Amino acid sequence: MSKRSKPQTIEYAFRFAKGTDTEQARMVEMIRVNLAALIEQVVLTHDGQEVPVDGFRLRDQPDVIYALTQKKESGHE
Repeated sequence: MSKRSKPQTIEYAFRFAKGTDTEQARMVEMIRVNLAALIEQVVLTHDGQEVPVDGFRLRDQPDVIYALTQKKESGHE
């Protein structure tokens, strides 16, 4: 069997320094956008039951919850 026919395992490790408030806000936005896109493709479950997800928190900020979707301001139409 050639090396090309073997499945490849790709592992990723994401590490983010705390950084400035602006850098933190950008990181949170990057997580929000990517998580929202992932949620559109998969259904999260717990013990076989679907789990609705509407937000997330960072492990180093357990008291801060970020909304998964940004609230849209209503326009004056």
